Amino acid sequence: MTNDIYMLIYGQMALDDDEGNAGNGVVLLVEDEPVLRDQMVCSLRGASFAVTTACSYFDALLRLEETQTDLVVLDENLPLIDAGKACRQVRYVFGVPVVLLGVDYGGDAWQQAVVAGADFYLRVPFNSRELAARVWSIIRRYRKAPVLR
Repeated sequence: MTNDIYMLIYGQMALDDDEGNAGNGVVLLVEDEPVLRDQMVCSLRGASFAVTTACSYFDALLRLEETQTDLVVLDENLPLIDAGKACRQVRYVFGVPVVLLGVDYGGDAWQQAVVAGADFYLRVPFNSRELAARVWSIIRRYRKAPVLR
């Protein structure tokens, strides 16, 4: 347990898939703000995740069709679509976990995110290590539990 925490904190996390190969998985990052997107890409890649990006929800749908994705990190303030609707669609159509990013002014956005199907709601600004740790934890949980379709 202590070794897992040490590896998690220092970004040296590695998950074992069914074949025994190490890898943290593929994350699709959907963020329209270039500076924030670049920071999150660096953070996730530093934690040994393969990262694909999309700057709109519709671009994300194309990426999900093209790549085997383990988790989607979705900005709640994307133009042209409600975050709850986007989250529900990703979960229903692709069956992948979703981390929703947003600014929670009223204090209840996380509840709405969970009701919409998000696995976690992360308030912006956030610590990049927390993002990597949450993503790692959710992917690990999904890999251990079979997905019913």
